[in-house]
Amino acid sequence: MAELRLYNSDQVLISFGNVTVDPGAYHDADFITLEPVSDRFNSFVGAGGEVVHSRTNDNRFIVTLRLHQASPTNALLSAIAELDRISPNGAGVFPLTVNDTSGSALYFGEKARIMKSPAVSFGTEVSVREWIFEVADMRITLS
Repeated sequence: MAELRLYNSDQVLISFGNVTVDPGAYHDADFITLEPVSDRFNSFVGAGGEVVHSRTNDNRFIVTLRLHQASPTNALLSAIAELDRISPNGAGVFPLTVNDTSGSALYFGEKARIMKSPAVSFGTEVSVREWIFEVADMRITLS
């Protein structure tokens, strides 16, 4: 018999340092994107056709978080980004977690930083604020 499963977007919990994003702040269908910076392996082919794979050991991910413009989380993330910018040695490296509690996906990085603050636009519709993070050491659990 086929099993019925349920995905619920408001059960995807996102936190950065002590900031927990309220699921009501998510902007659209793709409110978070997690993408590895590099391939896990590089491939080399010798003159004789022998293939060698070398591990990159690059566990960095780019995480893009899309919030609606009225979310109070924007102010919290903005304060962290500004403190990091003005601190001589930076002050914006924190753990980042993305946990789908209705499913089985858990992404965790102990060292993440806001790499880019959002572009801002104003109009007659609610706009998106897109926060770009880099996670230095992403660990993934899918079960």
